[in-house]
Amino acid sequence: MVSTRPRLNTAQLRRKRINNNEDNAFMVKTGRQIMVSTVIALLVFAVSKIQNPVCTNITSTVKNILVYTVDYKKAAIEIYSQIKEVTDRFNRQEENIPQSDSSADTSENQSSSEENAHDIID
Repeated sequence: MVSTRPRLNTAQLRRKRINNNEDNAFMVKTGRQIMVSTVIALLVFAVSKIQNPVCTNITSTVKNILVYTVDYKKAAIEIYSQIKEVTDRFNRQEENIPQSDSSADTSENQSSSEENAHDIID
């Protein structure tokens, strides 16, 4: 006789709804979010209007963070070259090639991996 496990009851596996008995729960949550965002906006406005070195430093730091742009293409190329370098290391370990013999090849591999990254991104 073959023993099998019993079938799962699909009614028990279904996602259960959260019973929200509170009337207008959406309005309550939205009201809280509006209040919190208003308080944060008032704090930011107050800090920007206070004229002392600490607040000025905070304001300038926040402006620099918001204005900073990332060169995504350059970042993608660097990430691709790092991944390529890690995979090359694993391949060298599998082949048991000493690091001293392949040190001249690494500069060629890096330049070719950067070219490959340019081709992939473009």
